[in-house]
Amino acid sequence: MKYIHCLWIHTYTDEPVVLVSEVDDRWFEVRKVEMWRSGKLGWADESSSFGETELSVSSLDSLEEINSDPQFSAVEISREDFENFWKLITKDNL
Repeated sequence: MKYIHCLWIHTYTDEPVVLVSEVDDRWFEVRKVEMWRSGKLGWADESSSFGETELSVSSLDSLEEINSDPQFSAVEISREDFENFWKLITKDNL
């Protein structure tokens, strides 16, 4: 598994600005949390979701490809950091 933290730099009010994903070896999302500028939160895993968040139906691009678009800034994070995001977002909604 890999863990990706991505900032989406935009001015849309109806789209998240932070996306944090756990991806498998083929880069398909297994779990994801999203945060909006307004403070709204969402999450999804393979069996359930909260809010508007859904797992992508296609594999994610590589970090290099994601970062080639100037509106995105993505980095790999540790499993521990991902788990901290996951617990923070899902704590009241599981």
